[in-house]
Amino acid sequence: MRVRSALALSTILGLTLAGLTAVPATAATFTAATETELVTAITDANSTAGADTITLTGTGFALTSDLPGITERVTIAGPGSGTFTLDANGFQTFNATGSVTNTTFSLSGITIVDAGSLAVSTFDLAATLTDLVVDSEVEHVQGSLTVTGLTVSDSGAIGLDVTIGSSNVATLTNVLVESTFELGIYLVATGSSTATLTNVTVTDSGADDWAGIEIESRNTSRVTVVSSTFSNNGNDGLLANAYEDSVLVIDRVTANGNDTDGIDVDAEYDNPGDNSSDITVTASSVNANGDSGFESTIRGGVAAFSSLTSTNNDDRGFDMAAEEDGSVTITTAVARGNDNDGIELSTSSPDAELTAQRLTSETNGQYGLDASTLLGTVEVDGATIRSNDRSGVRANSDGGAVTVRNATIASNNAVDVALGSGGGVDVLTGDEGDGPGSVLVENSTINGNRALEGGGVRADVSSGATFTLRNSTVSGNEAEQGGSLWALGDGDSEVVIEHSTLTLNDTTNSGGVAVESLPVPVVVTHSIIEGNTAPSAPADIRVDSLTIDYSLIGSADAVSNLAIAAGAGNIVGEPSLLGPLANNGGPTLTHVPLNGSPAFGAGNAAISGAPSTDQRGQARVVGVIEIGAVEMQAPELAATGANSSASLIAGSIALALLAAGSLLLIVRRRAGSSIVR
Repeated sequence: MRVRSALALSTILGLTLAGLTAVPATAATFTAATETELVTAITDANSTAGADTITLTGTGFALTSDLPGITERVTIAGPGSGTFTLDANGFQTFNATGSVTNTTFSLSGITIVDAGSLAVSTFDLAATLTDLVVDSEVEHVQGSLTVTGLTVSDSGAIGLDVTIGSSNVATLTNVLVESTFELGIYLVATGSSTATLTNVTVTDSGADDWAGIEIESRNTSRVTVVSSTFSNNGNDGLLANAYEDSVLVIDRVTANGNDTDGIDVDAEYDNPGDNSSDITVTASSVNANGDSGFESTIRGGVAAFSSLTSTNNDDRGFDMAAEEDGSVTITTAVARGNDNDGIELSTSSPDAELTAQRLTSETNGQYGLDASTLLGTVEVDGATIRSNDRSGVRANSDGGAVTVRNATIASNNAVDVALGSGGGVDVLTGDEGDGPGSVLVENSTINGNRALEGGGVRADVSSGATFTLRNSTVSGNEAEQGGSLWALGDGDSEVVIEHSTLTLNDTTNSGGVAVESLPVPVVVTHSIIEGNTAPSAPADIRVDSLTIDYSLIGSADAVSNLAIAAGAGNIVGEPSLLGPLANNGGPTLTHVPLNGSPAFGAGNAAISGAPSTDQRGQARVVGVIEIGAVEMQAPELAATGANSSASLIAGSIALALLAAGSLLLIVRRRAGSSIVR
């Protein structure tokens, strides 16, 4: 019995002692109203492993030496940045270094003036900074970070310097950085870390040619900047580089009055091909920056830009490039009043692609849209390009392909530019890249533009390159030579005009014509080139090397007339009887044939490979295909008085005869006209 009692007592004592050793260190609370009390509180907090609290009271005090470094968990809370001021007198203030036991640090509710090189420095721990006003750099390296209500002014270096890694989380909310000598904010995110910046403002910073904010995302990190403003900084407003598999999101950001670019977002790599980043920039605007508004080079990975506005910048509104195997999409972008090009899009490697939709570029000092490929593809679908002080569109392909469709290119003026710039579209192609380039303008209206050469289009094609105008209207343009189209280049290249209408263009020089080409070959099919004006005949076409069929031509020179006579289905000398340029459905203005127009059903009844729609997006073949950019639909034919049923029947008969191996050749000559079918 006694043995059992002794064993029981021994066990109880052992458990009791063990329990005593397991009790955690007790957290302490300190109060400090003077420098001495704060130094003592930090020193005492460092001597225990508990999560201590230091409460600052009063209105503040001045330092006479550096504060001790913080080596254990502590929360330092002031009464509010508008109430308590710590005058650092050039000494170091709060420096917290993480360890196994020191994992958190919190500082709130104070103003720090005249700090040393760093007002607050935290390393390798989770830091929380709230309601702080400082005039020196705030630095955080590794560990999660929460910042709410921070103002940094007049820092002699960086304003806020943050580096996070691993799975750290950084949240920066309601941050103001102003008048720093170097970067306003520098953020580096690596590993699988996440950073979110909300309502951040950086202004008048980077006096020594630094950006307002610079971001570097690496590995699989994710950085989001939302509802923030970067203005009047010494370099870019926002500069961001995404590496590897990182994700970068810029949402509702404004960047105005910066010395270089407003927003510059790039996908970069340390080694070629080593980038699969994902970049999104949306609902953002830039204005009056010293270089371009938006600038981006995507070297691998994908980038999506949407709902952007760029105005009154000293260089381009948008300067966007895809390289390596980068893929860029731009949706709804507006460029107005920029000193250089409104929008510049380019690719320079075989797998690079850049696609843009719903672009508006107006009143810019150079090209409205400059689309170029050395390699790769640039495709624009849906654009309004008007009232720019050079060509509306410059399409330059030295390899790869440039496509512009569903565009209105109007009222651009290249008259004051030396020879070599078309009014509406200026095409330049060659083979500096991998093979000859190609440019396609499709389903578009080119109207009211002016130039010395090529009021509508100037096409300089060489080295086997091709320019194609398809399902488009060129109307009301003016030039000294080639009011509608001026083509030049070499015999190895080609200009193609198909299913298009070129009318009411004015060539002002004696001997000039609407469509002129020397010596590049021109191929015309199912198109109207009529109703243009020039001081002397012919007014419509003069081409040395012409292949043409199923087209309506007003007047041509002798060489072109030989080609017209040799081609099938051409109509010469008859008025096209077109309505005015108007909204006849679809995204662009068009001329529709009026009652009695010879364009009705005058195309190749056995045509194959025609576009599926006309310029307006209506079905392209209704009965026998029309000549020109517009295919009249059955209700429209009825409204004009044309017999749509007869057109459909005639088409069926013609197809049956051709299918049976018959050849129908009708030559009809009228006074002042000839038709060959």
